[in-house]
Amino acid sequence: MPELEAEDPRSTGGPARPGRTENVATLVALAWVSVVAVVDAVFGGKFGLIGFLAIGPFIAAAFAGPRRTALIGLLASFFSLVLSTPPRQYDQFNHLLRVLAEVASAMVAVWISHLRTQRSRQLWNARTETRNERRRRVAAETAQRMQAMARALTTAADPAQVADAVFAALRDELRVDAATFATVTERGDLRAHRRFGYAAAEPADFVLAALDPDGAIGEVLRRNVALFAESVDDLRHEWPAVATALHSPRFASLAVVPLVVSDRAVGVVVVHWVKPREISKADRSFLFAITGAAAQAVERARLTLTEFANLERGQHLHALSSALAGAITPVDVARAAIAGGRRALGAQSAVCRVPVSGERALWCLASSGHPALLSRGDVPVDGTPSGTCFTGGRTTVTLLGSAELLKDETVAEVVPRALAELAEPVTIVAEPLMGSVGPLGVLSLAFVARTAPDESALRFLATLASLTAQALERAQVFEHERQALRDAESARERLSLLSAWSRCRARTGWSDWEGAARSPPRPPGPPGWSAASPSLSTLTPRRPSPSAPAGPSRPRSRSRAPGTGRRAARARRWPCRSSPTSR
Repeated sequence: MPELEAEDPRSTGGPARPGRTENVATLVALAWVSVVAVVDAVFGGKFGLIGFLAIGPFIAAAFAGPRRTALIGLLASFFSLVLSTPPRQYDQFNHLLRVLAEVASAMVAVWISHLRTQRSRQLWNARTETRNERRRRVAAETAQRMQAMARALTTAADPAQVADAVFAALRDELRVDAATFATVTERGDLRAHRRFGYAAAEPADFVLAALDPDGAIGEVLRRNVALFAESVDDLRHEWPAVATALHSPRFASLAVVPLVVSDRAVGVVVVHWVKPREISKADRSFLFAITGAAAQAVERARLTLTEFANLERGQHLHALSSALAGAITPVDVARAAIAGGRRALGAQSAVCRVPVSGERALWCLASSGHPALLSRGDVPVDGTPSGTCFTGGRTTVTLLGSAELLKDETVAEVVPRALAELAEPVTIVAEPLMGSVGPLGVLSLAFVARTAPDESALRFLATLASLTAQALERAQVFEHERQALRDAESARERLSLLSAWSRCRARTGWSDWEGAARSPPRPPGPPGWSAASPSLSTLTPRRPSPSAPAGPSRPRSRSRAPGTGRRAARARRWPCRSSPTSR
């Protein structure tokens, strides 16, 4: 932003102070009159130079003010009065006309000077008003742009939007030819959000490589100092390593300003100019102001993104908790965990593996993904990323390239054909499922064309694995209880059958296939009892009919012979249905 010239507002509407031109014009007119007077006095008026005195006031009127023109006119009139005139001849008509002509020419010169001065004042006022109007317009436009940039920075919800607002201000105010806007990630690396002005043949990371903490200008990020180079020679003289790292035949001037918040660098802005440019104090102040506002906007955007991400992941965790609470089998738990992890983290494929009893291997409990990048087969515990995660109890991140470059320990983890068809780098993150007694399994997620997840994603994955481990342990306990209940019911049924069969043999004394061959003859029943049918109705004594003569009643005998009675008759008729537990 060019620095506006200082101007005294109190001088607006008034004449300008005498300048160098007016002083020079006054001196030239004075010298002219003096030279003519001296020559005329020396030569006694032989050359008739007295008329040249009238030129002096007009020389002064060309550039000087009325007062100085009048002073030169009075001097010329005085010389015309005293020079070339004998004593006692001042009253001659010729002399009088000469003096009057000199005075009249001086007055004309003063009038011309007055008109010129008035015109100059009006022109100066007009120029001043035009200049002030232009300055006000430029100031208003700059204020509008700054307000628009401030609104954009305030409402920016992403660092890329902050970069767009900063670039718009840089193009409008500083006329930059190329710029790079990068922020520092949680791992200390630089991530470029926006770049413009660079040719396609130029490397895209030569600036960021130099800005790395171990790069040529890592001092910018370590000490939070700005770098300004108005030309290539200045850059080579002051920063030789930087000049070597940022060498480009197109650019001549360079400015590197860090984004500082609370004495901590959160990013950097790199500005290039094609031609050598003088970076004034106003330009540096503008760069510092805009980078300070951009740093605060970046922090707000990060907080906003973190808040939205936490809110979204909280919703995912709430839905996952509900799904895990309703899962009663390990397979249901694994499917719910895989669905929640893929939906929250954007994974391409996922699989949940648990250990095989009696073997050092992990088998697939559930999997999901299209295409299925992770294998559904058994994975050895020794020498594989999932096995290392299971035995070590820590998160493992594996970066895979093409299918031809797979290592032996990662072949069992993925499907080589699906990886070859995809033709993009794959990142596999394995998280252990830690229960109360140790690792219960491994939850693996595959990400396509992405670098390793950030710290927030890893924290979310750890929380997801913890909830999954609790639900899986609970489901395993429920499964053991159901299995124990089924075993108890089966044992109770077998015990009931054996008990019924034992009672049947104890009561009948024969088996169901020996039957009547070993059955003893039935003893005759007592009088009044019927042995025609062994039903319950025939085993009760028959009451005499009302028409039969009443006889003396016979008391019921309480002692019965073995093998007689209702229960014995029922056992003889249905040997295997006499026990109520066998029904």
